Amino acid sequence: MIKTRGIVVTEIRPTARGWRGRTADGRPLCVRVGNNYVTIFMGTPRGDFWSAVEGEPLLRAYFGGGAFTYKELRRLTEGLLELPEREIE
Repeated sequence: MIKTRGIVVTEIRPTARGWRGRTADGRPLCVRVGNNYVTIFMGTPRGDFWSAVEGEPLLRAYFGGGAFTYKELRRLTEGLLELPEREIE
């Protein structure tokens, strides 16, 4: 199996409902967790946070409820996003 490199995320920090971040090319990233789903949005290069949440989801996945951790986010997005080892606190 050939492993492809995903979209490189240079920074990501937790929020009350998921995570916010930015990609290597300056696009804002929004990860929302709720109602047993995780939804990932990405905005325009050098755009603000709202350019991410106004667009179509990059990914929407059912995770079964309970706590959704950063480790699970990394596992879910493997091949799609290249997330940092750790989130910014």
